[in-house]
Amino acid sequence: MGTGLVMDHVVAVLVSVLEHRARTHDSIEVNPIVDKVGSAVRFCLTGVSKEEWVGTHKIHHKFADKP
Repeated sequence: MGTGLVMDHVVAVLVSVLEHRARTHDSIEVNPIVDKVGSAVRFCLTGVSKEEWVGTHKIHHKFADKP
C-alpha cells in the first residue's frame, strides 16, 4: 500500500508541475534532465505520452474556461 501511495504522489506532482505548468501553459521552465526523467516516469506509471496529455488538457481548457 505504501508503494502505491508514493507512486500516486509522484504522478500528481509530475502532472501538476511538468504537464500542466511547464508544457500546457509554458508558465515555468524545467531543466531538460528533469523534463526527460519526468516524462519517462510519467509514461511508465500512466502509459500516457507527453503529446497526448498536453493535447487532451488543451481541449479541456478550450471548453472548461468559458464563463
